[in-house]
Amino acid sequence: LAEAARERLVRQGRTNVRIQHADAFGFDPGRQFDVVCVTGAVAEVPEAFLEWLKPGGRMFIVRGNAPAMEAILVRKTANGPHIESLFETEVPYLAGAEPVPAFQF
Repeated sequence: LAEAARERLVRQGRTNVRIQHADAFGFDPGRQFDVVCVTGAVAEVPEAFLEWLKPGGRMFIVRGNAPAMEAILVRKTANGPHIESLFETEVPYLAGAEPVPAFQF
């Protein structure tokens, strides 16, 4: 997916975009970004993910427990994250982000 995105950006002449493929839970980019798109779901958005954003930065991510997930846009503000619900969906979880199963008889 990352390589396909890189190829499309090159064909379009886009040079101000960085595609990063990494383990999200161990990711430390050493800098912050204006926009982040997380392409897998999480039950809850980890605080560490918000550290990737510059002040005023935006993150697209899907959160929730299947099948009731929602795509959200998170904006990093001086007063904390501002979350806007965009639409309902269901996508696979990021590796390691699957919710812990509840006890069942």
